[in-house]
Amino acid sequence: MKTLCVFDLDGTLLNTLADLATACNLALRQLGLPEHHEDAYRFFIGKGKRALIETIVPPGSPLALVDDCTARFAEHYQKCWCEKTRPYPGVENLLRRLLKAGVDVAILSNKPHDFTLLCVRHFFPELNFLRVFGLRDGRPRKPDPASSLELMAIAGRKPEDCFFIGDSAIDMATGANAGMKTIGVTWGFRGVDGLKGSPADHLVTSADDIYRLVIEGTGCEQD
Repeated sequence: MKTLCVFDLDGTLLNTLADLATACNLALRQLGLPEHHEDAYRFFIGKGKRALIETIVPPGSPLALVDDCTARFAEHYQKCWCEKTRPYPGVENLLRRLLKAGVDVAILSNKPHDFTLLCVRHFFPELNFLRVFGLRDGRPRKPDPASSLELMAIAGRKPEDCFFIGDSAIDMATGANAGMKTIGVTWGFRGVDGLKGSPADHLVTSADDIYRLVIEGTGCEQD
């Protein structure tokens, strides 16, 4: 089947919330700064590591403090990144089924590139992804369409033959900016409310819904 599916990682394929919150709060604690409840991190994650740290430190924090907190976060996350992180129900089977059906499957994340590769190799070691891209040096982060367009070129697919699947408005904008069809998953960090007003063509509540949309052309339509 001549189709490309590009998946977001955090909040779409992997529930990374607890480990990210732990690493952030440990960094804040070391610096004597206020910590945040784990649930609050649902709204902090998605724009990349630097943006995450800029969000969790007090407003107006000096650049040196942001740099220090970023370094401490990275150190802690290297130790705890897979303690509680797990794939969401059904996603591994979905990926296997898509690949078996001949669909090209790729991952595009705003997570640092090395960490993106590490997570994918650990949790999906046997799956043959077309490419796995995190946030790479010199490349713009989502919702800029550059990396999505690069993946389409590698796959040799036209935008109308591609899907971008994610849990956030940023993901939906990324796909729309590249001319792709967009699928918003409601099990992610922000739930269905986080997708309201986004350019999502479809909203889905299960991994099976994605398979039906991609392979069979049926599923849950955006209201």
